[in-house]
Amino acid sequence: AEERGDELDELSSMVDALKASSQKDKVNGEVASARAHDEVRVLEGTVLGLRESSAEALLAERWRAESLEAAAAESFEEFEVLLRERLRWRSLEATVAESLEAREAAMAVELQD
Repeated sequence: AEERGDELDELSSMVDALKASSQKDKVNGEVASARAHDEVRVLEGTVLGLRESSAEALLAERWRAESLEAAAAESFEEFEVLLRERLRWRSLEATVAESLEAREAAMAVELQD
């Protein structure tokens, strides 16, 4: 009976050790799970930050492209104005040249008379 008592005590100790080990594993599993959840939250935050910075970069690039388009359109409009002005000046130069030629011709006719 004493041997059975010792065996029961030993088995009881083993059961207690298994329970303690099981409880420790459970706690370690919960800690590992909490760490994994924290890591997932950090990664989600990183992904969100990357998405936001990518969106900001895209918006900045779009704004820059629109600014360049506007500047190009403005430059083209200025070029058109300058071209029209140059054509107007050439027309005026031609008119003045024709007028001078006509006066010179008239003066030459008067001198011959």
